[in-house]
Amino acid sequence: MTLKLKLGLPFLQVVLALGLLVADDVWQRANPGQCVPEASPALNWLGSIDLPVVVPVVLWFPRLPNPWNEITLLAAIGLFWYWVALTLVSWQERRTVCLFSFMPLRLIYVLIPLSGGAVLFAFCCQDLFNRGLRVSWSQLAFLIAPSAWSIVLIFVFGWDLVRCVLRLRAPASQD
Repeated sequence: MTLKLKLGLPFLQVVLALGLLVADDVWQRANPGQCVPEASPALNWLGSIDLPVVVPVVLWFPRLPNPWNEITLLAAIGLFWYWVALTLVSWQERRTVCLFSFMPLRLIYVLIPLSGGAVLFAFCCQDLFNRGLRVSWSQLAFLIAPSAWSIVLIFVFGWDLVRCVLRLRAPASQD
């Protein structure tokens, strides 16, 4: 089961991302006359599903040549979902996301996603309140996925932070 999860989840997410990138390309070719093209629904879904990866990749690699931009994004999505699979396996086995036994490294490992989830939740709340709590169903759908990401990150990594602080040491991963 763990091998299927570790390899299957990243593979399926990369295939989904590739499909959404192809759908975005079709959308952009169908609307050629725009000076500044708007984001397609496929690109919005890709951004919602893979938000923790898409935002840093878009900010760090905005000027890569055309095929390398997509290749970098797909590789980052695969690595991210592999990390998610490792975290899920660790959570299933020990009810912790601990992949390190060295306490300072473990605290850093827990604090980075926890703070990312808190910042993401703040951005989602700010976006919702800037719209005056009046959003259409399509806009609400694109706010739900990032909000869910932030809540899961805060809950799961907050739980492990409490365990770290209380010195409840879980064994390190043997993978």
